[in-house]
Amino acid sequence: GINAEYMGFYYQMVIICIVFLLILAVLAIAFFATWKGKPKKEKVDEETKIEPEKLKEERKSNISPIPSEPNPKPKPAERKANANIMMFSKLGGYSSEIVDMNIHYDRENKLVIASGEINKIFLMFFSSLKEPAKRYLSTSWGKLTSLDVSNTKIAATFGKHIKLFGYNTGKDIAMKDLESDDVTEGTHIGPIEYIRSTGVGELFVTCTCDDSDDVRVWSCSGNNPKLLEVHKSGQLGNTGICVSKKGEMVAIPGKGPELKIFKAKLNGNKKGEYIEKTHNLTGSAMEINTAALSYCGKTAVTATKNQLFVWRLPVADEKPEILFKEESISEIQAVDVLRPVHIENYHTAFIVTAYSVGTDFHLAFYKDEEKPVKMFDEFIPDAHLNRIKIIKLAVIDENVVVFTVASDKCIKLWTIPKGWLPPCASIETKQQ
Repeated sequence: GINAEYMGFYYQMVIICIVFLLILAVLAIAFFATWKGKPKKEKVDEETKIEPEKLKEERKSNISPIPSEPNPKPKPAERKANANIMMFSKLGGYSSEIVDMNIHYDRENKLVIASGEINKIFLMFFSSLKEPAKRYLSTSWGKLTSLDVSNTKIAATFGKHIKLFGYNTGKDIAMKDLESDDVTEGTHIGPIEYIRSTGVGELFVTCTCDDSDDVRVWSCSGNNPKLLEVHKSGQLGNTGICVSKKGEMVAIPGKGPELKIFKAKLNGNKKGEYIEKTHNLTGSAMEINTAALSYCGKTAVTATKNQLFVWRLPVADEKPEILFKEESISEIQAVDVLRPVHIENYHTAFIVTAYSVGTDFHLAFYKDEEKPVKMFDEFIPDAHLNRIKIIKLAVIDENVVVFTVASDKCIKLWTIPKGWLPPCASIETKQQ
């Protein structure tokens, strides 16, 4: 009986153990399945770990730890306007592109500007840097091609014809049609593209820009221009005319590397020439694109495609001297030169040059000594929306002034304050 009881107990214990093991196995399987399904935690570098507070601060300040572009492009550097040279005024009122513009100092040394569009001539008179007195005269003589102003006359060309206008700059600035006849006899075969006042009385010179080397001299003292001389420049065609009205000189660039300079004669020389050759500038190996003479006739500037030469013109029979040379990365379109500009405390003459490249222009001041020293060199970007085709230097109110003209129907006036020239001193306009 005892053995049977013992065996019954033994079987009960075995069953309990088996059930217990089965329960453990089920629990183990369930735990393993749960652990296997959980995602593994990524290891985080403590140095790059961002705490919640720090992340909130970054979000508040819109700072993203990840850039929006893999390689963001740097923004282009903005070109700053020159602090010394300022656009003082924009002379508008033109309804079409300005064809030509020239300046002249009257007997009181005040600045007169003549400009013109296709069928209108404008006259401006600067007694100060304030808004100039301005008048215009409509014309019905055809398409204007060129003009210039002297002491009492404005001479304008319309194709092959020359027309004269009178003016005065008194209390009430005025212009009037002189009712001159249409000039056809003795003029150029092609259209007249340049007319310039020599500064000698009312002598004007004209030329075309074709293969002809004719330069014609006119007396415009009356109501009708009178042909005085047909001068042969001896070049393979003329490309323009520039003058020194106070120096009474005429320079004629041609299709070549030379610039021929003439002296104007009111009554002609013994040969009957009203312009007499004095100098020949031959410092360049390339064709001269454009040139200018200073108002006093002591300095000249010539420009090839990408070089600028400034010359000292001798008074006697000496050879002209190259004072300095500038290099340009692009083609030079227009040039001008002004000298001397005297500073009282130094009694030093200055040469000022200006030239345009595309929509920009450059301005430089040189101390005019035996070996000229560059004092300032300024670059004015994007002065106009279009290519600058005319640039003129002048002095108004003892300030050096730059006039620029493009095809955007206006003349821009840029001033260089006299305080920019050390020390602050006056500029003698009479000796420019």
